[in-house]
Amino acid sequence: MATGLTTTNSQKQNTLLANCIHSVCERENLTLRNRLKRLNRKTLGYSTSSEMHDRLIGTYIEREYYV
Repeated sequence: MATGLTTTNSQKQNTLLANCIHSVCERENLTLRNRLKRLNRKTLGYSTSSEMHDRLIGTYIEREYYV
């Protein structure tokens, strides 16, 4: 009987952990989307070409997440 209780508690802990990881991931995605929207609004008037605009956003993502 004790094994069944341990398994149930373990499953609850795994579910809780998965939900926490999921919410952190969703929060990061939302933050990135909001920052990119703001960056897009701020730079749209200054970009002379779509290529330059794409490079600027690529540089921003690289700086924020890979450096």
